[in-house]
Amino acid sequence: LLKKTVLIIRISSLLKQKFLSLQSDNPGFFILLIILLTIITALPLYSYELSDNDLYYFNALSGESPTAEELKENLNKSSKYGNSAVRLQAALLLSSLELNDSEGEWVKEYSLVSEVCSSLLDDGFTESALLENLLESYFLQEDYKSLISAVNKYSTKSSIQSSPKIEYFKFLAKLYEDNDSAVESFRELLVGNSTSELIMDAYTRIQESQINLPVSTVSLANFKIQLFNREYSSASRSMIQVLEFQKRIITDTLDNGYIVDNVVLSPVILNEMYRVANASGKGPELLEFIEDFLIIPSRTGHDPGEVYTYEFIAGLYETAGYLKRRKGNFTAAADLFMTGLPFVTGKKYEKMLWYWYNSLVR
Repeated sequence: LLKKTVLIIRISSLLKQKFLSLQSDNPGFFILLIILLTIITALPLYSYELSDNDLYYFNALSGESPTAEELKENLNKSSKYGNSAVRLQAALLLSSLELNDSEGEWVKEYSLVSEVCSSLLDDGFTESALLENLLESYFLQEDYKSLISAVNKYSTKSSIQSSPKIEYFKFLAKLYEDNDSAVESFRELLVGNSTSELIMDAYTRIQESQINLPVSTVSLANFKIQLFNREYSSASRSMIQVLEFQKRIITDTLDNGYIVDNVVLSPVILNEMYRVANASGKGPELLEFIEDFLIIPSRTGHDPGEVYTYEFIAGLYETAGYLKRRKGNFTAAADLFMTGLPFVTGKKYEKMLWYWYNSLVR
């Protein structure tokens, strides 16, 4: 608006010079000309930056919706007809009000969340929160067929970043669709996501469905549940079981001439094991297993990078570095962080680089 005002003043000054004689003869014409010019120049500002359809959203924010129904109507209209930014924010606010606890005269309409979020996802929006809200709305409606359909339709899109809640609903979809495939989905949920209420709920549903899990998956689930309940002594025993299972799998796989691709020791799991080891005094045992994992490939004439994923190797070096630091062995920790640097990129690289430098300083 300031730029447009300055432009009007400059043009007015030029017009005043050009039509000076006209102004002296007919000042009303010059004033009328300036008014028309102002209106013409200002019109694009309002027509482009703020449309009538956007006003529904701002009315909702400003309290211009005296009843819950009018607030819903304003947000619903904005999510459908506003510009891109307004559509997204209106949909997220409406979903939050519908899915979370609301007081007063608010009546839950989960189907409204389904309608709004699916519309935006179909129009190319890629925010994870939209998919989370969509899946949760189907779940709360007990519309499991639509939940399965939405998971299959949207969660495979690379443009939509996954999240623990999305992974949880993917597991539920597998559980409702096919119990056999739910076992692998549950394992992926455990491996890729930090311990939380979602993990606890998923395990409860597995038990209620009377699904038989592999012993290694049971040990991993017990480890995470005991960690959630802060039962560190029990969690440390489950941790050792998981590490023993993992060592046996890696050894057997390499002895048979195959590359290792069934590692459950993700960065998430290794980080949680580090927490449990510190709380239970099992740091030396965890470090011993990690050192074994790094040495095992050499028995078959390979470097770790030839048989493990870079993510797994980086996790091993990082966790070993943390354990060394905690023991006060900063020189060994620095060596471990430096050795792990080639296996990470981006923010993980910056993090490990910082720990290397900090260990040198210490």
